[in-house]
This record gives sequence, C-alpha cells and structure tokens, in this order.
Amino acid sequence: MVIRRIREHVAAQNWFAVGIDVVIVIIGVFLGMQASNWNQERIVREQGREYRDRMIADIRSNEVDYLHRQTYYREVRRHAEAALAALDRPSGDGGGAFLIASYQASQITFRKIKRFTYDELLSTGGIERLGDAKFREQIANYYTSVETGGVILDFVPLYREHLRQVMPHTVQQAIRKNCPETVVRAVDGSASVSLPKVCSLGLDRATVDKAAAAVRSMPSIRNDLTRLLADLEAKLWLTGPGIDNARLMRAMIEREQESR
Repeated sequence: MVIRRIREHVAAQNWFAVGIDVVIVIIGVFLGMQASNWNQERIVREQGREYRDRMIADIRSNEVDYLHRQTYYREVRRHAEAALAALDRPSGDGGGAFLIASYQASQITFRKIKRFTYDELLSTGGIERLGDAKFREQIANYYTSVETGGVILDFVPLYREHLRQVMPHTVQQAIRKNCPETVVRAVDGSASVSLPKVCSLGLDRATVDKAAAAVRSMPSIRNDLTRLLADLEAKLWLTGPGIDNARLMRAMIEREQESR
C-alpha cells in the first residue's frame, strides 16, 4: 500500500508526500529489524537460562555422586583392609569372611561424572549463552578439574582382574547372590550403589577352604591389596574437593541466574 502511494505521489510530482512515504518505509524497516533483534536476544536469554538450569542440575547430581562414592569406597576399603589383615592369620581362620572381603575389595563403581549440558554447549557452539568470558572460563576450569579427577576415579586396579581370575566362579556367584550390591535409582534415572554390611556365602566348608587357599596363593595378592588401598585413599581424598568444587560452582551459576 505504501509503495502504491509513493507511485501515485511521484506521478503527481508531490515530492513532499514522497519524502514522507519514504521516511515511513525506512522507519518501518528499522522497527522491524529492531523487533527481530529484540526477539533474537530474548531467545538467547531464555536459552541461556535453560542451559544454566540444566547445568545446575548436573552439578547438583555430581555433589550427590561424590557423596555416594565416599560411602561406597569406604566400604570397599574396609573389605580391602580386612583381606590384607587376614593374610597374616592362619589359613583356616574365617575362610568365608576372607573370601567375601577379598571379593568386595575388588568392587568399583562405574558411574561417570555428569557433564552432558556442558558438552552439548561445546558441540553446538552455544557456550556464549551461559554468560561473559570470565564466567565461561570459570565453568571451563571446573570441568577441567572434573576431567582430571576422573582419571583417578576411573582407574581400575590390577587387584580386581587378578582376584577374579583366581577365585572360583562358584564362589563369585555365591557372593553376588548372597551379598548383592543395593542399587537405588533417583528421579533423574541416575543410580547409586552400596555394599551390604553383613552376608554369608552359603557354601560348604570344603569349597570355602579350597577357594580361600587358591586366593591366598596368588603371588601378587599382598602387593595388589597394598596398591588397591593406595588407590582407594586417592579416590576418597578426591571426593572431598569434588564436593566442595561442585557446591561452589553451583552457587556461582545460581547467582548468575538470579542476576539475569
């Protein structure tokens, strides 16, 4: 309609009216572009808020994960210490308890530390939606520390492989059946695992004695258990700073969320 009026005014040589029409067109285009920019900025802000909310949930999950690891690996350490101490006692003394302790000392938890939202932002190039450069650097440093700590948390000591090659399969089955791990699933689908405090094998004395003798005869069992305990101490030490760093990072992201 504006273009038609411009044509009419040009035909009538009404240059003042033509000028007004052109100004109207320019203002319309400018306002349209501004509206588009404002809408795009709104979308970016909403996406940034959504990603920060998701990252807060990821990091809160990591806090819980580190706490579960503390409880889990303390139990594993207790079993490892019991198995190592049993090597200094007579072979016929508590063979069933020795086998249970030896097997439970080989347990590990495979759960990965959550970084789904951060990895998605990196892969899609949307990392700038989180905040300014300093804020993004702090987040990057947090996930770098998580990745560095993951090297220790993901390490599987040789003791696990060596023990499970030697301990008879029937005994391992009995332990898994009668001393199973307890798995608890959270609302988000993540799982935490715990070891039983007490249990019994349910096997005859001859089978137990034979299996205990086989485990005791492992050439590297004492060295493997010693190395295992050192690894467990490293894992347990790491969970403390892991919890603290997760809480600090979550609080920082929550403050950023409130300021926007």
